[in-house]
Amino acid sequence: MSLTFQGKNVLLLGGSCTLGTTLIPMLTAQGLVVRATTTTPSHQSHLEEFLPPERIVVLRLGNASSLAAFLEHLPPADYLVDLAHPRGEDLLLAQDPTVAEGLFLAMGVHRLRLLQALGRAMLARRFGRMLYVSSTAAATPAPGQGLYCALKRAAEGMYQALGIELAGRGVSTVSLRLGITDAGRGAPFLEKRPQLPGVNPQDAAACILYLLSDQGLSFCSTTITMDAGLLARKYPL
Repeated sequence: MSLTFQGKNVLLLGGSCTLGTTLIPMLTAQGLVVRATTTTPSHQSHLEEFLPPERIVVLRLGNASSLAAFLEHLPPADYLVDLAHPRGEDLLLAQDPTVAEGLFLAMGVHRLRLLQALGRAMLARRFGRMLYVSSTAAATPAPGQGLYCALKRAAEGMYQALGIELAGRGVSTVSLRLGITDAGRGAPFLEKRPQLPGVNPQDAAACILYLLSDQGLSFCSTTITMDAGLLARKYPL
């Protein structure tokens, strides 16, 4: 299938992860201009293997000053791929309230500020596509993933609501729930449990590329699951 893109500029939020760096060459091969954010200088150095330095910005969502500086010089974005995800996985009764407060601020309030700024810019151009990469933990959390699940569901809710509000004016949203991905924290987890189905990052990136394309725009204000059949079974493997 030949994909088409009516937009030009892509912003990867949290683009230094394996999924982000897998996606970048696919986007550039389509003639799209990619910019990415990352959280630390070391991650920035890693991203420079895939993007020129002028297209990389250090953004810490939990830091109000960092967010304000980013919003002041907001890069052009016809497409947003939101790869930013929370840490802080712990049993809810053992969760540090200070850590939880910081995560809700970063992944909730500050994410909303970013989406508002990007959404208004997209409305001015009468086109935009926002894609949130979520997790199957949003549907079926394991013990210790209560806060992680809540933050993922909150982000999914924001993206769905934005899609409902803006679709009539050319701006659409979609969320993609990934299962255990063979990258990052998921790779050693799958290595110890080879019986579990895992998602290949190349396949996930290809799915994201399709959902961004003109051919994927009918997936709007909804959540799609890509988990290699992980949640299809009644009993755990």
